[in-house]
Amino acid sequence: ALGNAPKYIGESPKKLLPGKWDCQDYGGQKHWTEIYGDTNRFVMESREAYNSGKYDITGSVASRRFDRLPGKEQFAGKDDRVLLYFTSPNYRVSNLDKQYSECARVAAG
Repeated sequence: ALGNAPKYIGESPKKLLPGKWDCQDYGGQKHWTEIYGDTNRFVMESREAYNSGKYDITGSVASRRFDRLPGKEQFAGKDDRVLLYFTSPNYRVSNLDKQYSECARVAAG
């Protein structure tokens, strides 16, 4: 699915990622929100779960380390990576670690 999407050439993923994103998996079965702050903190939330942590961007990949996972009191050590393939400043698709997602920026306000 990524091969057909023209890549946005402009700002770097590091500058494009901060903000609020509405995401869904391939087929639209799962929906969630991702919020990336300027201070390298992120929050992911859906009806089923709330996660937060720190992120770092190298090239086109965001590495995320979670502070906590649903139902866990202690800190989670889970790491994951997200390919940041922007097709516009307000739209990105990802396909990494066998997970496909589409995210659209949520307008401020």
